Amino acid sequence: MSFRVQLATDKIEVEAGANSPLGLTIEHTGPEVETYEIMVEGLDPEWYALPVPTVTLHPNDTQQEAVQIKPLRASESPAGAYPFIVHVRSLESGEARSCPATLTIKAFHHLSVDVAPRKGILTPFKRTAEFSVTAMNLGNSEHNLLLTGTDTDDACEFEFPVAQMTLGPGQERTVPFTVSTTRRPLFANSRLYGLTVNARSRELPSVGGSAQAQIEQRALAAPGVVIGLLFLVSLIAFWIWSFPKAPTVEDLVLSDTKVMVGNSIKIDYRIAHATKLELTIDGQKRVLLTQTGSYTFVPALAKKYEVVAVASRGDRISDPVRREFEVTEPPVVPEPRILSLNIPVKEVDLGAKIPIQYTTNDSVVRLTLYPMMLSLDPKITSNEIEVPAPDRLGKVTLKLVAENAKGEIDSREVSVMVVRRSTAAIGQFKVEPLTVEQPGTVVTVRWQTVKAARAELLVNRVVRDLDGNQGTIEVQIDGDTEIQLRAYDQNGLMIQSKVVTVRIEAEPTGPQDPASGDPDQSQPINP
Repeated sequence: MSFRVQLATDKIEVEAGANSPLGLTIEHTGPEVETYEIMVEGLDPEWYALPVPTVTLHPNDTQQEAVQIKPLRASESPAGAYPFIVHVRSLESGEARSCPATLTIKAFHHLSVDVAPRKGILTPFKRTAEFSVTAMNLGNSEHNLLLTGTDTDDACEFEFPVAQMTLGPGQERTVPFTVSTTRRPLFANSRLYGLTVNARSRELPSVGGSAQAQIEQRALAAPGVVIGLLFLVSLIAFWIWSFPKAPTVEDLVLSDTKVMVGNSIKIDYRIAHATKLELTIDGQKRVLLTQTGSYTFVPALAKKYEVVAVASRGDRISDPVRREFEVTEPPVVPEPRILSLNIPVKEVDLGAKIPIQYTTNDSVVRLTLYPMMLSLDPKITSNEIEVPAPDRLGKVTLKLVAENAKGEIDSREVSVMVVRRSTAAIGQFKVEPLTVEQPGTVVTVRWQTVKAARAELLVNRVVRDLDGNQGTIEVQIDGDTEIQLRAYDQNGLMIQSKVVTVRIEAEPTGPQDPASGDPDQSQPINP
């Protein structure tokens, strides 16, 4: 067991909408540096957050971390107990530890009540008014609601087909009901009653809601109103007959006084005592037959326009009403241009960042790098930025597409080689001596690797496994012998050293062959 995990508590109680940290202690007891991944299982991902999802610890280190528990204050976070597990796993060895715990979400209450329609009408021919009450449970616990109704004058009768209903968290339900009055006069002034509909929890009487509405009771007729209406109608008829009014343009409003070619301008109008309106715009006439309305005009030329409106009824016409507006040419949008595009490096590791340099002109409003579909800032015209490398190996063509406000585009391409390099390295590889006088002589091979998962030695292409990250080994030489060191990282990628040849020379034959190399051949070569 290379590490231990402990939670600060196995029971945590949180109010919906609040944030409560759950302490987590990781004690690393192994001999190597390891990275641990923290995961939570059993909870909605929106209920928690991991500020630090991975932790790297040295031998005998202890790290304190926290899982931020934060259930939403919404109906989607029902009150109750939720068991969950915190997992901690080593990314190097795969070893894992789990700590069970229980999250308890406290209940909160919020009821919303509404009545529709807001106003009902009763007449001698309509004795009841129909309403509906809608209750919504915005809390996170279930309630059994009791429905009641009252009015300010105690003159109304309420009839609910369902007197109570059960609402779970986030549920909404509408119940129809009717209201009638005990008083039904035929001749009286209208009377208005104020209504209140209540929905209250049977389990928690302090939890409830209410909504208000009105009901108007109308009689068949009111004598004073009838006499007044007859007199008013007679007076209006006499006034209309005696004083016919001339047509008028009461209102003529332009949506704007300055527009560009191709854009529309809206003309709102209102006329009185007329049957039609004649609009004249740039010599073009339009006849409109409604008392109020609007007309949309799209100018094709850049100049000043005058709108003339004249209302008419029969042979009578109104005084003209004039309005002016100006039409200008739309501004010229330059074409987008990518002035330069360069990647300083030719190769990049898979998953690394690529430095990229680009410049554009001022008309570019949108800049996209493909195939990553990455949006770049067109305002950065000369700085070097870093973007994520493509997620595939080999030669990748990057395409930069620039777009202006009119939708015109310009593009440039540049290529980069995406490679996967080994994390292992050969620190030392040395064979002594490189020349022996007779067969059967033993030479010493010294070697050292860095971040290698395993290493092997090839003696005349025969593989010998090596233990540890460094050491020495003796090799017997029976003839000219090729010796090579290989190292492999945790992904299986190989780094190999230069081949060293040990030769047998019975007697000196001259200077040493330069191809034999320096006795210390510790520089690794990528395969």
